[in-house]
Amino acid sequence: MRIFFRIGISTVVLMQLLVSSPYLYGQPVIISGTINSKDLDVIKIVQAGTPINGLHSKTYTLRVSPDGSFSGKLFNVKLGMYKIPDAFVGHTIFVTPGDSVQIDMEKSSQYKFEIFNRLRVKTRYPVHYLFFDSCLSFFGQTKPQFSKTAFDSKSYKEECIEKYSKALALLNHYYELKQVSDSFLKYAQIELKTNYFNWLLFPFAKYKIDKNTSEKSYFKDIDTSSFDDINAFEKTENYLLPASLYNNFILNDIDESDRATWLNSSFNTASTHFRGIARDRLMAWEIEEMITFNSHDSSLLERELSFFFKECKTPYLMNEINVKVGAWAEKIRNTPASFEELLGKEIYSNVQGKLFSLNSLSVNKHWLLIDCWASWCKPCKEQDPFWTYFEQLYHDSIAFLNFSVDEKRVDWENDIRKYRKNPLVNYILMGGNENPFSYFFRIHSIPRYILLDFRKKKIINADMPFPSNKEQFTEAVEKVLVKREF
Repeated sequence: MRIFFRIGISTVVLMQLLVSSPYLYGQPVIISGTINSKDLDVIKIVQAGTPINGLHSKTYTLRVSPDGSFSGKLFNVKLGMYKIPDAFVGHTIFVTPGDSVQIDMEKSSQYKFEIFNRLRVKTRYPVHYLFFDSCLSFFGQTKPQFSKTAFDSKSYKEECIEKYSKALALLNHYYELKQVSDSFLKYAQIELKTNYFNWLLFPFAKYKIDKNTSEKSYFKDIDTSSFDDINAFEKTENYLLPASLYNNFILNDIDESDRATWLNSSFNTASTHFRGIARDRLMAWEIEEMITFNSHDSSLLERELSFFFKECKTPYLMNEINVKVGAWAEKIRNTPASFEELLGKEIYSNVQGKLFSLNSLSVNKHWLLIDCWASWCKPCKEQDPFWTYFEQLYHDSIAFLNFSVDEKRVDWENDIRKYRKNPLVNYILMGGNENPFSYFFRIHSIPRYILLDFRKKKIINADMPFPSNKEQFTEAVEKVLVKREF
């Protein structure tokens, strides 16, 4: 695939004179190119970072024609990190207004889920677009796995330091060769340090490694970082992620069985350990988490909300939380108090637009398995063959239904037609995630699978294993079928 970033300047000399000029920062970026893969029907360029004025990060979208070509003009492009989403990872690039760039992207069969397009770039500063893809060779395509009983913090940190040092040395080498700009050097250094911190914290966040098994010096660099650099906050990717991981998994003792207490403790450490914009943002995140995992009782957050609105110094965050709390209160009012109440709500629509309740759906089996998905969800699509396998295997005893959380009905309908899905077992939740069914089952991510005893109107398992985990999924189903009562 070729992407061309151009400005309307005809001479190379004039372009070189304008490279460091303020005039350049008002220039649009014109993009055209082709893609040789059918995996993407749009090319997106997404601004990284979190704008401190509260506006959403800009996303520029270019539609890919059937022949693989696309073109467009980008206005008001700000200097900084951007993302070209590509499967699950994507490419981190550094864009300067006025860039003139040609990017070739070729589908790679080397990776199944990670970056599946390889970039080749021609421009004044090609490293601005290729550097972070190159760093993957140091940091690795996939993160390692760990055992709680065999984690060697010393050797792992040494490994992380080695990867970070190599990437930093490569960056400085490019800078000495004048292949990157001063601006890129500044933000790339921040980005690399952010990646380094994330790698250090990964075992504790992902595998719940006991932090007490590590020497205190392991967290020294992170412990002394304030994470309140506003420029980094605005212009780099995931700048506050290590601060959040450190706050949740190192400063606090993890207790998934008592999530409310854990989140409350994390809110307290965020308010005392950090400062500036980082403090406000982390407190806001903790409140958002509390709201997400609490759909029934608003009184549990009264102290935190009172403290936040008193102490927060960032106006847009105060407004953001105020809006979310209002929506949350409305959600509580609309959440069914019981499964019996949910059964009677007409909130499911078929392709003809007729509304149904769970009670009125044509389910003639003892058991009901529900697949919660969306047309845009690639992980959901990956489960489809396995879902079909189990549907055929258990068709005598279990009814299989598909509930879409698509916000746009047309996207759902197009998906049903495109993949010839059976409309008799496909329904859309009215309002998508803003639906009593989603509220009641706390569907925060998809795919999600729910098993019901439909004859007795009981919830059996609201968080089934993925069908692709055949052994676990089979065990969960067979466990119920063996104990069934008629």
